Amino acid sequence: MKKIVVPVVLVVSQVAVGATLFASAVRAQPASVEMDEALAKYGPGIFPAVTRMEVCGRFRVLVVHWAGTDMLFVDEVEPALNESTLAVKRGFSIREFNSYEQSTTIRELSCDLQSSRSLRVAGKAHSDHSERDYSFVLEMDPASGKYKYSDTQTHSR
Repeated sequence: MKKIVVPVVLVVSQVAVGATLFASAVRAQPASVEMDEALAKYGPGIFPAVTRMEVCGRFRVLVVHWAGTDMLFVDEVEPALNESTLAVKRGFSIREFNSYEQSTTIRELSCDLQSSRSLRVAGKAHSDHSERDYSFVLEMDPASGKYKYSDTQTHSR
């Protein structure tokens, strides 16, 4: 499947809005990320803080910069408004990046929808805690939302 890189968009009420409205929408809606026991939860407040997005079929992978760290989310999207835009069907928070105390910068990101049961997300990041660069791979089963994570810094989990 061909990978498509698209400009960042803002999602308001979970319906994508073109980038022309981005600046005014961000001023009207500050970024906020709800935390549950120091782990970021997925929610519409994250979208003003989106710094990067990769699209793989019906999935998009979002990098969100909030509270001094980059966080990683995966959306499953579906056509909306007579197929003129996309709506979020489900959103997933990636624990290894979305801890409040993480202090990580995601420098490279790619995704590949390998089959209906396998979404692969890979990238390079920098840990401010260890002052080290590392590579990471996330293999997700989109049906269940479960994933396996590995990196060159902390090994597999």
